[in-house]
Amino acid sequence: MATSPWRRPGWRLATVGQLLYQVPFVAVVSFGVLAAGRLYGLQPAVAQLGISAFFAVSLAVRVALSAGWVTVRRPKRALLLVALFSVAGVALLGLGRSEATMFVALGVLGLPHGLVYPVALALIAEETPPERLAHANATFSAWTAAASVVLPLLLGGLVALGGFRVMFLALLVPVVALGGLVASWPAPRPVPRGSPGPLVS
Repeated sequence: MATSPWRRPGWRLATVGQLLYQVPFVAVVSFGVLAAGRLYGLQPAVAQLGISAFFAVSLAVRVALSAGWVTVRRPKRALLLVALFSVAGVALLGLGRSEATMFVALGVLGLPHGLVYPVALALIAEETPPERLAHANATFSAWTAAASVVLPLLLGGLVALGGFRVMFLALLVPVVALGGLVASWPAPRPVPRGSPGPLVS
């Protein structure tokens, strides 16, 4: 019987790190253009440029990682950076008053978007035996997809209750809470290939 991925510290850390970032990511892709119009008075075409800047920064980070220009030697620290940049970007979106602030906030959020997924996959691969890797990755993807389905409903409710500014500032609660979990959990150690891996009781 396959061991649950939740029993593996690297998988838990990877999944919580990804969910941490999924909160602001869903807010940006679902409501970013609308929020830019309501909060900053921007036309949709200009707001879309901000979303493009977000993805451009993310792409630059992933190119740097894939080309070997940047190496992640301590994945837990990388996930803590994801949390810090996420908090900074969300706070700027919620508190900002100018078009420039919005573009800076989206650029800041692009950094963790480019970083979190490669780091999470590496964490899972390092401690998962090859015969269980497909299951671990599928479970990880299922959690991410579930968050992407549920979050727009919850965030839309926040917008209806208090507006876009309240929604963005409310995002700080789950981001900080999940970031606290990342900070409090121990960094996993790589497991030699063929080993069953460390299991947490």
